[in-house]
Amino acid sequence: MTAIVVAIFQMIACYGFGAVGLRILRVGAAAPERERILYAFALGMGTIGWVVFFVGIGGYLNFLTLSVLLGSGVAAAAVLRPDLSFSSVRSAGGLTALLLALLVIVALLDLLEAVTPPGDTDTLAYHFTLPKHFLEAGKIEFVPRALDGATALLVQMTYVPAFGLGEETALMLWVYLSGWMAVFAVYVLARRHLNENWALVLALVFATTPAIVYGAGSGQVESRIIIFVIASILALARVPCSKDISYILLAGLLAGFFVGSKYLGFIFVAVSGLYVLWRRRRIADGFVFGMGVLFAGFQWYAWNAGHIGDPLFPMLFEWLGDSETTIWSSEHQSQLRSAFLPDYQSVPTSLFWLLAFPFKATLNGELAFESGRTGLGPIILVFLAFSIGGFWKFRDRVLGNPLFVYILIAVGFYAIWFFGGLPQRVRFLLPIYPLLLTPVAVAAYHFAKSTLSVKPLVTAISLVLLIQIGGHALYTLKSAKFVFSQETRQAFLLRTISKFEPVPWINDNLPKDAKIFLQDRHYLYYMNVPYYYAHPNLQAQVNLLPNSSDPMTFLGQLRNQKITHLLLSVVDKGPLTGVWKYSAGLIAMKCLKPMKIFSANTIRSRTLSSLKAPSSKIGLYQITSDRCN
Repeated sequence: MTAIVVAIFQMIACYGFGAVGLRILRVGAAAPERERILYAFALGMGTIGWVVFFVGIGGYLNFLTLSVLLGSGVAAAAVLRPDLSFSSVRSAGGLTALLLALLVIVALLDLLEAVTPPGDTDTLAYHFTLPKHFLEAGKIEFVPRALDGATALLVQMTYVPAFGLGEETALMLWVYLSGWMAVFAVYVLARRHLNENWALVLALVFATTPAIVYGAGSGQVESRIIIFVIASILALARVPCSKDISYILLAGLLAGFFVGSKYLGFIFVAVSGLYVLWRRRRIADGFVFGMGVLFAGFQWYAWNAGHIGDPLFPMLFEWLGDSETTIWSSEHQSQLRSAFLPDYQSVPTSLFWLLAFPFKATLNGELAFESGRTGLGPIILVFLAFSIGGFWKFRDRVLGNPLFVYILIAVGFYAIWFFGGLPQRVRFLLPIYPLLLTPVAVAAYHFAKSTLSVKPLVTAISLVLLIQIGGHALYTLKSAKFVFSQETRQAFLLRTISKFEPVPWINDNLPKDAKIFLQDRHYLYYMNVPYYYAHPNLQAQVNLLPNSSDPMTFLGQLRNQKITHLLLSVVDKGPLTGVWKYSAGLIAMKCLKPMKIFSANTIRSRTLSSLKAPSSKIGLYQITSDRCN
């Protein structure tokens, strides 16, 4: 019960802080109720993430401080309750009821996931693990790890109050509720241009999109960044009608929250900022937008710059990084750029592939795209033929329509992302996906309606929904088994997380002053003893690059990190690679002694847990202090 109260209070606190912000900015009064709700929630959620950063670096991450934070937001919501009224969806008949019923069913499926332990790899590696670590330390600490440690973490800071006050259950409920706010945001965006039923259809399509099914119920941030993006775009759409700078500042703050949550936010800011300058033709307006971005999104970049010199670590380390730092090196930077990041690019950055990439990622997704099970689904391709007809038929209305602005920002973001040499993971496009989905759907609807033949479009959408809802139900089976059976938490984790067998034993048997070296990042969240995650390309304090394999240097680095144990995949045959190039020598010199060998199962699919690879062996080794020479 406590977890439910905490999650609901955090939702209310978001509205409360956002309502205060809207009062200060003096915006929202002329907007429809649903848009005011979205503005308030987005502004409030970003505010909580923003404030928790400063509370954390001050060393005040404790129950009392977090209670006061959420309590203040709830009190603000109570005082400003009239500002946040929201009328119910206006029924358009039986179809409205059917669509709402389907949305409720999908929400219930998601709720099953919300009451099961987390299992997504990125979530276990850092989305949930870093907030857990900060709460245990009582403060935010610099994590000297590239890409998933020293990075922008504003959304993850919204996890801290829920976790700190209501533990894991409250955290899972918070990501569930905030994920559904992204669905609400899509509905609000669509409702501005479509009738009630079609807006609900688009919300339902979006809620069952594979990337949303996968990410909204986990710690993945992209699905929550959507809230900032849509609220910012809706604010920008009101700029031409506004005589002051209030909506420009609001849009800048919301875009800044995107920047504070992920480096890709800079692309969104660049494209949106160009629109502000083009639309208003005043440098002052661009300055106001930029100041909003800077105020809302600067903190994690200042934090990185203060610790390692590079505010966008490791993107600018060659030029801005601290050359004397011991937590990164030019060799690691070179390895990251030349060997690690290129693995996430499967197609060349050419004009042809700029146009062909969406089709390949949808129809023939490769592992690097992560689009097979966690992509954006086929709905854009389904709409495409109707949409092209709509854009052509109503071409005289396109340039002056806000929908055209959505497309420009979405396409601009996509082009910069594609040619920027960034990892080609489709889910990175999720924040701007609704900006393309909405105009494409609107064009398809109006074309079908104008030709008096809506049935083909409805049939195509129904087929997509049938496939996506079916896939969603299949994805939820693992959670349903846990919820409706007597399965224990540990049994659930063993059947859904690869090679999880060592973790319970380590938590139960190693002393609390032990510190374990490991390379399986999905262990981190569930480890109850101190650990050091040693990825060869993402950290440098324990050097695992191929050109450095001296065992005694390796041992010295382990001791510098106060590591007492190593957890390693056992190599039975073949050449020694990776960490075994170091460890084998230490074992031979009796610097490492075997402590326990585990037989572990590799899970190929969390959805279909029966898909397992042959079992493997994982060894726990202890560093000796007396016989090592």
